[in-house]
Amino acid sequence: LNVDAVLSSAPHADDCILTVTSYIKWRRKILSSNGQRRN
Repeated sequence: LNVDAVLSSAPHADDCILTVTSYIKWRRKILSSNGQRRN
């Protein structure tokens, strides 16, 4: 574990979380729309 790398990336942690959260929401929207299309 590179402590310096972790500390230097700490300020960007919020951006990363936001990106992951928006990606998950987008994936859920795609999956739900695909499910509705199948039915």
